[in-house]
Amino acid sequence: LQTELFQNLTNLETLRIDGNQLHSVDKSVFEPMFKSLKELFIYRNPFDCTCENLRWFRDWLNGTKAHVIGLQEGQLTCSTPRNFANKTILAFQPELECESEAVVIASLSVCGAVLVVAVGT
Repeated sequence: LQTELFQNLTNLETLRIDGNQLHSVDKSVFEPMFKSLKELFIYRNPFDCTCENLRWFRDWLNGTKAHVIGLQEGQLTCSTPRNFANKTILAFQPELECESEAVVIASLSVCGAVLVVAVGT
C-alpha cells in the first residue's frame, strides 16, 4: 500500500479491510488514522508474522482501545513463517522472537568475518 493512502484520514472511526490479502501492517501507512480508530475489521488476511512486518501492529493491538473485530475470536492469523502458520497474531511475541532473530544474525555475521579471515590467510 502507498504510504500516503491514509494520511488525510485522521478522523476515521471505522475501517473495513478484512479479506484483502494484506501480509503486513506498515506503520507509515496505517499509524496516522489508527489514532482515531474505534472499530477495525482486518481479519481474514494472510499475515506474515515476522519482526519487520508485524512487530508494530502487534504492539498496537495490545495497547489500542479500538474494537478489533475477530481479534479475541482468533480470526487474525499468521500465514507465514511456517512456525506461526494458522496461529493467531497474538501468539507472535516480538519481545521474544525479534530478540532471538537479532542474536542469530549477529552470530552469522561473526562467523562470516572469521571465515573471511581464515580463507584470506
